[in-house]
Amino acid sequence: MNAAPTRASPVGGDPPMEVAEPHEAETAAARRERTHWPRRQAGSRLLGKCEPFHHPRFKLSHDDVVFAIGSCFARNIEEYLGRAGVTVASADFPHPFPEVGDPTRRSGLFVKYTPGAIHFEVAYALTDEFRHEPADYVVACNASGGFKDIHLPLAAPPASFERVVERRLQIRDIFGSIARSDVLVITLGLVEHWFDNKLGVYMNQNPGPLVQSRYPGRFSFKRLGYAENYALVQRTIEIIHSANRDANIVLTTSPVPLSHTEMASDVIVANAYSKSVLRVVAEEISEQFSFVDYFPSYEMVTLSSQDLAWSDDLRHVRDSMVGAVMQKFFNSYFAAEDAAATAAAYADATAKLERHEYEAAHASFLGLEDQFADDARFWTAFADAATGANLLAEAERITTILAERFPSPWARMQRGRAKLLNGDAAGALSLFQQAREWSERVAYQAGGWEMEAARLLNDRDAELAGAMAVADAIANEWSSPMKKRWIAKRMKKVLFREGMTDQLERVAPFFEKAGASLQSL
Repeated sequence: MNAAPTRASPVGGDPPMEVAEPHEAETAAARRERTHWPRRQAGSRLLGKCEPFHHPRFKLSHDDVVFAIGSCFARNIEEYLGRAGVTVASADFPHPFPEVGDPTRRSGLFVKYTPGAIHFEVAYALTDEFRHEPADYVVACNASGGFKDIHLPLAAPPASFERVVERRLQIRDIFGSIARSDVLVITLGLVEHWFDNKLGVYMNQNPGPLVQSRYPGRFSFKRLGYAENYALVQRTIEIIHSANRDANIVLTTSPVPLSHTEMASDVIVANAYSKSVLRVVAEEISEQFSFVDYFPSYEMVTLSSQDLAWSDDLRHVRDSMVGAVMQKFFNSYFAAEDAAATAAAYADATAKLERHEYEAAHASFLGLEDQFADDARFWTAFADAATGANLLAEAERITTILAERFPSPWARMQRGRAKLLNGDAAGALSLFQQAREWSERVAYQAGGWEMEAARLLNDRDAELAGAMAVADAIANEWSSPMKKRWIAKRMKKVLFREGMTDQLERVAPFFEKAGASLQSL
């Protein structure tokens, strides 16, 4: 059984002090390396991939049940634990795929960006702190009878009123399994909160302009400072410990920056404030409670080379970097090395895919197929490797498995790409159109492939439909217009050919916002 929490310092007062203690089996040379800032020299822990030292307060077992809470980086951790054969209670929610914002990530509904959102969900499940009825958290979000739960991500698709109420109760039950979990991983994301003035609770994020217009004055923005965030995280930890005295907690700060800010400052400046506050909160909470350990994933990512750490949007962490972080996680907390080896093998495969070494990536993924049989993101990456390498039979086989096991618009696009590779442009076009109609969030890339298939079929109407889908996606900011230059370039060519200069004028401001122009395509 873990020790009880230590006495808390008053919020806003002097922080608890950590006394430096010698680590077991640490040599004098190792201690000097740990305690002195690295220099620019061969083997430096700050050149290329950042490698901070980490001495965990406790060890974990493959028999432990883990529950992950927090930002999207918590979902990355959750997935790698699942791949290593660890039971992850927070991933055990069999909701239908149409309810998921990210079709490859079923637990995406559980993303909690702020300390306020984390505190609400934990307290709602484990205490009587929030006595509202489940229906109180449901809001109408469109004219066709769609409803949303204000505590779910904005990207979560609408559902019927009855289903949203039912799902709120299901989510409460899932979070109730915290009381039966051995380990919790909590990832703090950002400090820009949205508040429900009617119910007096912090929400997950901005409810969106449609909901705000339907409920004027109900929702307000609040950027919380150190004291408020500390109090929310402290209260969350205390609730968890009261419900489960034996649970250990791994606390992290998400490296993923703000996508945008509600503040007047530059988003880069706002993000620096947000992460600085949460990093201090995480440090002091881990010092306050003996059963809480801080894991330095934030430092590993943010202090690594940008090319190694970030995807092209400079926000989301590359899969290969996540794999490196998780390899360190396994080496730190688990006695056995098999889980770390799995993480390393997956990270190596995704790194090859990111470098466009498609044949090598396919070969690496092939060796992991049995281990990741139920992992949608693995099969999506595997399909990317096979189609990128022009492996006709493998692309057909892998995308068929992907579509059958994990039906989603992304799976249909992958199947379409395989059909295109195998010369079936008509079949591919149908799949791309189905993917676009299924979810407007994939319209950008689905429309791009739709134009490509239609061009091969000499179908001008379908090609124009794809171009318009891309233009709509750009105008609705579903994707950066420069994310895939070939899509934007093809859209421009089709719309120009059809004399639709009004549509080109409509999307021009979004290219300028992205720091480019239509003329540059």
